[in-house]
Amino acid sequence: MVLPSLFGLFMGFMTLSRASFAHFAHKIFNKLKTKGTSLLLFFFLSLGIISGIIGSSIESTELSYIFILLIGFFVGSQGAINVVSRSMINHRIKSDERATVLSVDNMVKRIFMGTIMILAKFIIDGISLRAMYIVLGITVIPLTFWSMKKLLKLKIA
Repeated sequence: MVLPSLFGLFMGFMTLSRASFAHFAHKIFNKLKTKGTSLLLFFFLSLGIISGIIGSSIESTELSYIFILLIGFFVGSQGAINVVSRSMINHRIKSDERATVLSVDNMVKRIFMGTIMILAKFIIDGISLRAMYIVLGITVIPLTFWSMKKLLKLKIA
């Protein structure tokens, strides 16, 4: 069982991972290009959800620490998405439309995350943390796969 006291450890490690991935996002993108970067981040997202499902049912405190760090790392890896997507927007959208596109992009992400957080709270309180990770996996992985498939059709680098 994951202890609530580990929340600070998770948030700290996730923030460090997110900053590290954001820092190296362009190097990763230049090396792996669109397809490779998309596949790597999709793989990390999937591993993060799997780690959440396994980690939320573990009774050992020591193993809980390991899974909290794994989840933080994999969630943090998604920080690279913002850097790469904004770079793509900056290169593909005319400058007079760019601010609007970035603003709408940010608004949609915030609405999506807010909705997910509210739903996650009710699933965690009503059922369990493990159920929340399972529902997250069932919804987020197919949505990510669908959007990644559309992205790869654009023939960007």
